[in-house]
Amino acid sequence: VSQSRYDEDVIPYFRFDKAKVIVSIDADFLGTWLAPATFTHQFAKARKNPKTMNQLISFDSTYSLTGANADVRVRIKPTQQLAVVMGLAHEIVVKKNFGKYAGNSQAKAALEPFADVASQLKVDKEVWAQVAANLIENKGKSLVVAGGLPTMTTGWKNLQIAVNFLNSALGNDGSTVESKMGLSSLKASHKDLANLIEEMNAGK
Repeated sequence: VSQSRYDEDVIPYFRFDKAKVIVSIDADFLGTWLAPATFTHQFAKARKNPKTMNQLISFDSTYSLTGANADVRVRIKPTQQLAVVMGLAHEIVVKKNFGKYAGNSQAKAALEPFADVASQLKVDKEVWAQVAANLIENKGKSLVVAGGLPTMTTGWKNLQIAVNFLNSALGNDGSTVESKMGLSSLKASHKDLANLIEEMNAGK
C-alpha cells in the first residue's frame, strides 16, 4: 500500500534502526510485512545495547512475531486500528499540544472524537499516556507503522493517512520515514496483481 500524503505513489523506506520508540498497529514487520529480513536486521541492530535499546509497542489483532517481541503488546480488534492512531494523535497533538499541528483547529476537530480511546481499548490510562510521552520525548527518532493483511479493511486508506499524519507530527519525516527514497522493490499495486491473475486465468 503506497502511503498517501507524500505526493508520490511509493511505499516509504522505514528506518527501524534509527527509531528509539516504535509503535506498530498490526504491521508484522519482523514476520511478514513488506521487507521483514531488512527490518529484522535493523530492529536487532538497535537492541544490541541494553542501555540504549529501542522500545517496541505493538497493537495486535492477531498474535504476530512482532507482537511476540514487543516490550508492550496490546490486543485490539481490526476495527480499532484507526482509533489507536487517532487516539495517540489526540493525546500528543491536542492534549499535550505538541508538534507541528498543535493549535491547528482542523486537526483538533478531527481528533476530538478520539479523546477517550484508552478507555475504549481498555488500556490503562497511565500506560497510554506513557506511550504518547515516549513518542514526544523521541521526536524525530520514533516510528509509527501500520499494515499487512489485518489492515486490509474498508478503512485502510484512512489508517495510512492517519499514520502519516502522526509520523509527521512527531517530526519523523526524513528521519525514520524516508518517503522520497521509498522501497524501490515494492512498486506494484494490488490492482496490478489482480490484473495479472485475470490475464493468467484467460491464458494470456
